[in-house]
Amino acid sequence: MQVKDLRQGEGITFDCGCRTLMFSRRELINAFGADTPLEHIGLRYRCSRCDMPAQRAWASWVAVEGEHVREQTVFPW
Repeated sequence: MQVKDLRQGEGITFDCGCRTLMFSRRELINAFGADTPLEHIGLRYRCSRCDMPAQRAWASWVAVEGEHVREQTVFPW
């Protein structure tokens, strides 16, 4: 899955240890590019405050598709 595959209102949340930040689809496209795989963003992200990489990251969304609710997915970063 790539950044461009996220829907409006979806994003990625990073936890670096000093804080937790959520980036929207638009912010991710501006920072990393639309074709970047979601799995690779954790390798590129560094906190601007503590300069540490993400310890954890997960996709954030609230979406219902038919009768199915899309649940949060934790990426192993």
